[in-house]
Amino acid sequence: MRKTLLLVASALLMALVTAQAGCGGGDGGTGSVCPTTAPPTYDTFAKPFFDTYCVSCHSSARTGAQRGGAPVGRDYDTLAGVRTDLDAIDAESAAGPDATNTSMPPGIPQPSADDRKKLGEFLACEKAK
Repeated sequence: MRKTLLLVASALLMALVTAQAGCGGGDGGTGSVCPTTAPPTYDTFAKPFFDTYCVSCHSSARTGAQRGGAPVGRDYDTLAGVRTDLDAIDAESAAGPDATNTSMPPGIPQPSADDRKKLGEFLACEKAK
């Protein structure tokens, strides 16, 4: 019984922290720039990144508590979904010359510093389109 209460309390605390951190508030933009040579693409970088770190909560297939506090409509399981939230993703998860934002994802695994930098570059490329 005690283990169950502890697990429930931990889950509620994580949900509360995630909800308080929210998606889209963020630490600010990273100032990342799209590289002129070999920019990261959706297929080779971003899709694997989002699949690894984001879609366990930010998925159009998830509902209710399965979303882990992710707001409905903030779904990153498609490029179209990512494109609707470029600034918020940058402010929560990416790194660049102006900021390193680490509020997302809230759990483990965490992206490397290099992957956060590539994410910022990918987002900058998408913004430039």
